[in-house]
Amino acid sequence: MVSIVKLGNETECSYYQKTTDWGCMHRGDALVENFIDYAPIVANEIVSIADVRNATFYFSLEHYYDLEKEMHYGYDSDMNADLTINIAGENFGPFSHSPNLQVSTHIDKSVNPEYNGDTFVTVKCDEQCNCEVDQSEEICNVCEIRAVLNFPSVTKADTDQYYGYHNDVITVNREGFADTCDFDTIGETDWGCKHDGDARIWYGYDDEYDSSSEKESVRVCDGSDGNFEFTISHYYPSDPNPNSNPNPNQLYVSSFYLSINGEETVGDYQLEHDVEEDNDGNIQKTITVNCDSTCNCVANSIT
Repeated sequence: MVSIVKLGNETECSYYQKTTDWGCMHRGDALVENFIDYAPIVANEIVSIADVRNATFYFSLEHYYDLEKEMHYGYDSDMNADLTINIAGENFGPFSHSPNLQVSTHIDKSVNPEYNGDTFVTVKCDEQCNCEVDQSEEICNVCEIRAVLNFPSVTKADTDQYYGYHNDVITVNREGFADTCDFDTIGETDWGCKHDGDARIWYGYDDEYDSSSEKESVRVCDGSDGNFEFTISHYYPSDPNPNSNPNPNQLYVSSFYLSINGEETVGDYQLEHDVEEDNDGNIQKTITVNCDSTCNCVANSIT
């Protein structure tokens, strides 16, 4: 099955939604049947979009798991469907999911998690209909949430004469899941969150140490129908080194930016505090993000 989402529009174009208000039309159902003593059946699936200029589209190519036919009549992993995209006369593709040679679609009448039946294609077009087409084994941007935490540049620290070290962190939790997305996350959480970097700044009194300013980010691949808490906290080293941390400068303020499907929702939300006065480890602010099934999201500060 193929389905398409246009960035900035909640209506999906698919087998279950054959027309959309953004000019998409869906027809057919891609399948192949070739059994002994039966006439073969081959059917195609076609999607047309009226105008792709100055827009981004996400194509999802997904295997349809038919338990009865695949368990009792046999499934052939060599018969993958190919997705070809034609834009203004130029063909892109073909695209297909992995062949999954000798991998069954089901185990004990349940879908086999080792079977890879998905692939995703992103199409980005400018106003002149010049388009970039990329394939990925991982879908993001259907309801992608990104958060970035950073500090002023070293140049600004020099201009403002802010000396010392400061470190803040992002922690993300999703309602209904036990695992947290933070600096200690390896790979991706069960609910599709990845963490990268470490938001910190160091500007020394002299040239003995290299000054630096680094950022930290998290990405939730699909935030639809989810409730999240993004918490910004000050990091206190358990054993601070007086040579590298002579002054945890409270003048440094980290800035938090939140975007959903590439559109900024919260910008320059700052964690302002006085480190010297607040030394009990409770410096933090939390922003909630609540998204429905169509990626209508609301972000609110609760602290």
